Amino acid sequence: SNSQLDEEVGTTIDGYDDLTIVRGRHTIKMGIGVERHRLNNSDEVVANGGLSYASTDNFLNNVLDDYSFVGSLTLGGERRTYFMPYVQDTFKVRPNLTLNYGLRYEHYSVLKEAFGRQAVVKLSCGGFCPQGTPLYSPYYLDFGPRLGVAWVPGNAGKTVIRAGFGMYFSPNQMDDFTDGHESTGQRFDVSSADVPTLTWPVALSLLPAPSYSPKVWDANRKDGYNENWDFTVERMLPHNFLGQIAYDGSAGHRLFGRLQANLINPLTGTRPLPDFGQYGEKANIGNSNFHSLQVSLQRRLTSGWLWGTEYMWSHAMADQGFGAGDSTTNENMACLKCDYSSTDIDVRHSLSVNSVYELPFGSGKRFLNGGGAAGKVLGGWQMSGIASASSGRPINILVDRSSSAMLDGNKRSQRPDLVPGVSLYPAQRTINNWFNPAAFADPAKFAWGNLGRNVGRGPGYYEIDTALEKKTNMTERLALDFRVEAFNLFNHPIYGDPDSDISDGSAFGVITSQLNSGATGIGSSRRLQFMLRLEF
Repeated sequence: SNSQLDEEVGTTIDGYDDLTIVRGRHTIKMGIGVERHRLNNSDEVVANGGLSYASTDNFLNNVLDDYSFVGSLTLGGERRTYFMPYVQDTFKVRPNLTLNYGLRYEHYSVLKEAFGRQAVVKLSCGGFCPQGTPLYSPYYLDFGPRLGVAWVPGNAGKTVIRAGFGMYFSPNQMDDFTDGHESTGQRFDVSSADVPTLTWPVALSLLPAPSYSPKVWDANRKDGYNENWDFTVERMLPHNFLGQIAYDGSAGHRLFGRLQANLINPLTGTRPLPDFGQYGEKANIGNSNFHSLQVSLQRRLTSGWLWGTEYMWSHAMADQGFGAGDSTTNENMACLKCDYSSTDIDVRHSLSVNSVYELPFGSGKRFLNGGGAAGKVLGGWQMSGIASASSGRPINILVDRSSSAMLDGNKRSQRPDLVPGVSLYPAQRTINNWFNPAAFADPAKFAWGNLGRNVGRGPGYYEIDTALEKKTNMTERLALDFRVEAFNLFNHPIYGDPDSDISDGSAFGVITSQLNSGATGIGSSRRLQFMLRLEF
């Protein structure tokens, strides 16, 4: 078990100054932003610990696989400053051709704790470094160019072609840098890889070393960045339709990631820092890419009818997370690229259709517009709806392993072996049998599973939401508006992902939840709501 209390109080003080200069066909913008970020934070307000067992039998026989403990800690005062100057020019080359180009520079100061309460761990220091050692080295090369073009070919003005490129840097989240302060408290971790006879209660005097388990940042960290590029063609079509087809792509580099450090050297059977146990290390080491084809057809409200359709095919891949503070642990820390795969949020297909239609009756409409009872009853009605659908999300299929069964002692995010020639899915997939258990096997001792990361896919979904509304003008100043809405109109079940751990026995591959268990939002059960409003 593990009980934590995280307390955070954040404050941002910022100032911006911008200047615009118009000179002929040039519109030049320049400015600077300065932000001071302050976060009083502790992830360890109360002491907490955790016990883990490799199997039910081990639990019953008190054969402990891992024991960790974190002592309570007061709030740390994390401080950091951002400097962000920029210059950009919009150049009207011709009436039908516009260029945008500019450069943005960003510098994020090295985070410091207000009272110098930071513990820094490096291999070069042999463990804890002297007080005052920076958490990581500063970086000064965050130059982000921007380039864009918009062109209207021909004289009709019905087609617009746009393209652009930009580089965007990331300072990482403030609470990702509280590790230095949190490492000043009691933190240790010991596993069966170090003590094969580990049992509860743990006799600390019998441990081979203090087994410190601090929270560490890569001392050579550099700011992460994304390169984004796009190409879009828009075309006005008959009957007031606007069509668009676009390609959007990006590549992320030096993205935020989490490593397991001070692992056992398979050749020597020892850890690089013998007085320390396994500990987490944060680093900007991840890489990702994203490609998408986007098609849309839009019609603004004309003659009482509005229409919108959007479809996207996309594929997102990464070797760690996608750089948004997500926690992704690789199977083999010596081969991060071996985990290059679809990201956790990769949705290959998505479609959305929305429409609004006003019935052509009553005042100002085509029919029954002369007043009278029929116009009052049939006039003012409006129907609308949204239909959305997407393919399933990636699933990382896992297996529980003991630390003592791993060459490096790291048992986190371990995957099974794939049985050759056997399908991942059964012939008839149901919510009680989503994956084929025969397709997976426990890896051999001291070997990593050969199944790739995120090779499985969960169920897709579709949902239809509708509304019917009538507005009745009672007098020149009063109107009565009645509306009924139905979310997930057909009460179509929208399932969550199945259990993905083959060590869970009969629970593996079983779906026990819906996509959204809350009262609102996509994926919930059917809901009806009524509204009556008096407008004056």
